[in-house]
Amino acid sequence: ITAQSTQESSPVSFKVITDERTNSLIIIAYPSDMVKIKAVIEILDVRTDEPQEGIFVIRVLNADAEQIVSVLSALFGGRGGGGG
Repeated sequence: ITAQSTQESSPVSFKVITDERTNSLIIIAYPSDMVKIKAVIEILDVRTDEPQEGIFVIRVLNADAEQIVSVLSALFGGRGGGGG
C-alpha cells in the first residue's frame, strides 16, 4: 500500500508491506513521518475488552460435518447455528 495524506498542513508519504506470517507491518517512510504513522498504529492496534464474533471455515476431512455440529451443540449448549 502506498499512501499520501490529503492534508495540506502535514503531508505524509509512505509505503506499507504486510507480513502475514509475523502479523507485522514493514513501513518505508521518512523518519519525521514515522512519528505520525506510529501514533496512528498505536490508536488502531488495541486489545478489545469484548471478544468479537468471527466467521471461521474449518474443512472437515474425516468425519461427517453434520455429526460434528450435533456434538458441538451438545457440548456448548446449542449456541451454534446451522448452515444449509
